[in-house]
Parts: sequence; C-alpha cells; structure tokens
Amino acid sequence: MLVSQIFNRYRAAIVGTYGLLAVEEILLVSLPWFIGIAIDDSLLHDYQSLGVMAIILVAMIAAGIARRFYDTRLYFSIYNDQVTQLIERKTSVNDDRTELIGHVRLLRVLVDFFEQNIPQCHPQPVCLAGCSGNVGLAVSANFWFGACIARVLVFTD
Repeated sequence: MLVSQIFNRYRAAIVGTYGLLAVEEILLVSLPWFIGIAIDDSLLHDYQSLGVMAIILVAMIAAGIARRFYDTRLYFSIYNDQVTQLIERKTSVNDDRTELIGHVRLLRVLVDFFEQNIPQCHPQPVCLAGCSGNVGLAVSANFWFGACIARVLVFTD
C-alpha cells in the first residue's frame, strides 16, 4: 500500500495527532511571553498571572501526554492493520518467507517515519514563526531606540 493510501485511509486520526502536536508547540512557543507577563505582574504584587501561566503549563503537558498516548495507539493500529493485510496477501500466493519478513520490516520503518520523524519536523515552522515574531519585535524596538539616539546625537550641539 502506498504512503498516500495509508495517509488517506487514516487521515482524520493522523490529522488529529498532528493537531495535538500543533497545540503543544504553540503553547511551548508562547510560554516565554506568559512567563514575562507573570514576572511583570509579580513585581507589582499581582499573582493572578502566575495562575494563568500554570494553566498554560498544565495544558502544554496534557497536550503532549495525550498526543503521545494517542499516536502510539494510532500508529500501532496502522502497523497492525497493514501487516495483517500484507501477510494475508503474501501467504495466499505462497511467496518466499524472507521476502515477507522484508516487507514487514519495511512497513515498520514506514510507520516509524510517521510516528517519530514527522513529529520531529513539525515544530520547526511553529518555532520559526514564533522566533520571527520575537526577532521582528526586537528589531523594531531597537530601530526606534537607535533612531532616537541618532537624533539626539546628530541634532544636539
């Protein structure tokens, strides 16, 4: 079975696990912002934002745990279904057992790719967007600060 066929057959489940991964990564990228707000508010003796930050941390951990439990079951189910179909197809035509074992191992590698490699690549665009926003804010703030300093230096006698 082709990768696209496997993905199309389990599309909703795979998109669900990647959705949980996206939630986990968005919360992770936004965490420094919430920490900054919590620090600023705690300096003013307002500790309510610490509770919000704790809720964000718990939500991030819960999303990560839910995704790991869910995707482990999902990918085991995909592997089990595909291996069962492969064995039924190959044993009915009396193919060589070593070829069957090779196909089963190759199917395990394919399922491992979905389970391990794609989630490792998934956070990169989210982190890149979060970092770009932070860099944009820093450049903008530094530009205006630099412009004010230049104006003071150039236009003062």
